Amino acid sequence: MVLPDLQATMSLCLKSFRVNLISFPCKDRDLWAHPIVNNVAFKKSRGDHFFHYTENSTEISIIADVNTISTCFTKTKNRNFLKLPGVYRVFQIDNQLADSPSKRINEISLNLATEGISIFYLCTYQTDFLLVQESSVQTAVEILNGWAKTLSKANQLEFLIELENGKIIPLSASLSRELLPASSATSVLIDDVFRYNVQKLSPQFISNSRLTMAGLNSDLLENWALDMIRLLLYPDNIKRSSDSVNE
Repeated sequence: MVLPDLQATMSLCLKSFRVNLISFPCKDRDLWAHPIVNNVAFKKSRGDHFFHYTENSTEISIIADVNTISTCFTKTKNRNFLKLPGVYRVFQIDNQLADSPSKRINEISLNLATEGISIFYLCTYQTDFLLVQESSVQTAVEILNGWAKTLSKANQLEFLIELENGKIIPLSASLSRELLPASSATSVLIDDVFRYNVQKLSPQFISNSRLTMAGLNSDLLENWALDMIRLLLYPDNIKRSSDSVNE
């Protein structure tokens, strides 16, 4: 979906889809190979499709639209995963000029944190995403709408919402009350059992890895699909530059 031609330096768009977050140990990668490959290597035509894959030395985490989680990641006797309680909504942030994105993210996070709303933050090659619990999305919209007005006066930000039909329109506080569920008095909390399991599964540590980010053209999916499958499912078979040096 292409955003309208905006004059503002940044746009903040509440997407129409809803997402879940799941996690499982790396040793279970083979058990989930089919849904991972299906979502990474085959192009989706659904406008509500969202799939984010993260892997470290201990766990694999996936953030995906609720339809993908419910239909592709089905628990069985032999395979299981941890699912973060609650459903999340996604704010997409597009920074069109050289304005500091980290400054804007900090401002958004601070405004929400002041009201007790926590977020997940995803950074991609071209776009940033903020995830907010659906139970708090109405309150989040009202907070961010007030913040956006202070910037929009200087033509710095436009606040938008994506409808289920894919149309993107400006979002106001009154419109959000018509389109979004009311925020509950208490947000969904991570229960003690889930918190214990996550900490046991993925102890906190500082990685020594050096990272590089690359953006891939989805229109050229067939050119890099096999490489992505090898990278995700057969990492031990990939020849690294350090191996070439040692040969």
